[in-house]
Formats: sequence, structure tokens, C-alpha cells
Amino acid sequence: MNRMCPSEKALSEYLADFLPAKEKDKIEEHLVKCSACRDLLFEAHIVTNKFDIKYFSRKVFSSFKKNFFLILFFLSLTLSFLLPNHFLQLLIVTVITGIKWATDSRTDKILIMVHKAMKSGDSDELSDSMQDHFNKE
Repeated sequence: MNRMCPSEKALSEYLADFLPAKEKDKIEEHLVKCSACRDLLFEAHIVTNKFDIKYFSRKVFSSFKKNFFLILFFLSLTLSFLLPNHFLQLLIVTVITGIKWATDSRTDKILIMVHKAMKSGDSDELSDSMQDHFNKE
């Protein structure tokens, strides 16, 4: 950036669309000529998009979806002690969700091991039926 470049504050206001049309046009004309300002604006755009609420909501939702049975396990375990009249029912739900979470986790680990074996080309680790399945894809 040189003396003729707009300030970082002006660029951030441009990025947030807070500038009047006249100043916005002036900055756009400058961006056509100045690669340093374009790069700075591009990096600022990437950073601001990382903190977008949609990004966080997708991240939280995918984490919740992945750990649904674990969350349900702890919730039912807690409720089993808070609601003594339904202790046995909630304890059964706790056991079932714990088993479901454990089997899902084990399945994920197996899939990761199979993927690593396929990637490394180590066919001794894979059964013939698994190799046939992956070779079809």
C-alpha cells in the first residue's frame, strides 16, 4: 500500500457496505489499479466470512448431529437422577443410547481403518468382499 491507497478503515467500511455511493465508486476505481489493496480486501473478506453466523450454525449442527447419541446418553443419565419416579425407564434409555453411541463410534473407527488400508494398498488387511466393494466404486 502507498500514500494514495485508501485507509484500512475505508476498506473495511467498503467491505461492510457502509460507504456512500461516491466513496464506494472511488475505492472500486482504486481497486482496479492496486493489487495490494485487492489482496488486503480479499483477505479481509475471507476472515469476515469465517465468523459468519451461517458458518458457526453449520459447524454446531454437524457436531450435534455427529454426537446425538452421546448427548442423549448424558441427558437421559442426568434425568434418571433428577426424576426418581422414572429412574428405571430413563436408565434403560441411557443404556440403549450408550450402546448405540459406542457401536456408531466403533463403526466409524472401522471405516477409517478400512480407508487407510485401501489408501496404503495393503490388501492383507481387507477381506475379498471388501475389496470387491471398493473396486466397484
